[in-house]
Amino acid sequence: MRKYTLILFLLGSLMATAQTSQKKQSEWEQLDAAFVSLIDVLTKENAEKFKLIALPYINCEECAEGLVTSKGDVFVPQAEFYEIISKSFPKSAIYKALLKRGYGFSSAIITNSRPSFMPASYPKDMKMYDVWVDTYLPDEISKGHPGNKHVFRFIKVNGKFRFYGISSS
Repeated sequence: MRKYTLILFLLGSLMATAQTSQKKQSEWEQLDAAFVSLIDVLTKENAEKFKLIALPYINCEECAEGLVTSKGDVFVPQAEFYEIISKSFPKSAIYKALLKRGYGFSSAIITNSRPSFMPASYPKDMKMYDVWVDTYLPDEISKGHPGNKHVFRFIKVNGKFRFYGISSS
């Protein structure tokens, strides 16, 4: 009887472990979920949720004014960024391209790049997670135009992805 009880216990433990590992998302799945949440927040104009998924300052190279770091990066307060972007985002070329073409992921370590507003405990070498959108393909706007991409940047803070900024190339 003990053997059967032990076998049932082991089988139950294995099944519970298998279910737990299936529920745990990969890092890319977590990034995908964070990006989808960001797009949802921007299209539905949910400022309260934006506060939860974004950093206090957003890196925005296309923003005219903001806190400029020694490396030339421009950061704007979260509320200001949201106010500017959320109103026009559903009509933007970025959003239209996202719906039409989808997006891709990449990541890189950016050395010695921790912004001053980040806690000193955060590593100076930041792992940046990028979500790329081909906003315009080559020759799409006009013949000879090289095309354009936008990247939504995220970093992990306390194990959760937080929106860091947006840039284009």
